[in-house]
Amino acid sequence: YNKDLILGFIKDFLNDRLKPMDYNNTDNERDNNSSAKPKLVFLNLPYLEDNTSKVRNTILGFIKKYDPYGKKLKIIILYKCCKVGQFFHIKDKMPLDMRANVVYQITCSCGQQYIGETRRNIYTRMTEHAKVSGADITAVGQHLADNPNHIANTDTPDILASS
Repeated sequence: YNKDLILGFIKDFLNDRLKPMDYNNTDNERDNNSSAKPKLVFLNLPYLEDNTSKVRNTILGFIKKYDPYGKKLKIIILYKCCKVGQFFHIKDKMPLDMRANVVYQITCSCGQQYIGETRRNIYTRMTEHAKVSGADITAVGQHLADNPNHIANTDTPDILASS
């Protein structure tokens, strides 16, 4: 991560959302009441190793700019431990042919359709359907063996449902 980018973001955020507090305004009862307690503000920030103190000091410095006497705000910073996975989606999406627990439809060039379901991944099941010879030939494989001019979409079956 870029620490200048993070600090710049914090500065922009605070400048946009906080307005300087006017302690000379006599209309504001809270400013004149010395016993008024400051508003507690809790900030939950990620722990950023060496930059944690820099971020904390930057935030507190900007708050002090807007509330120099600490009469309005009391900032309490809480740090939470973060994992990289919380910031980025690092897992790849599963390829469609590796999905399991699906209901699928195979369509032949002659117009016949076969609807099946499998708990295994779809690639393995389509490989079985594409076989036109052998002991464990499926109904789709038998149809293709009996009609060598027909073509079935075993490479790209339609997925009707998945769990």
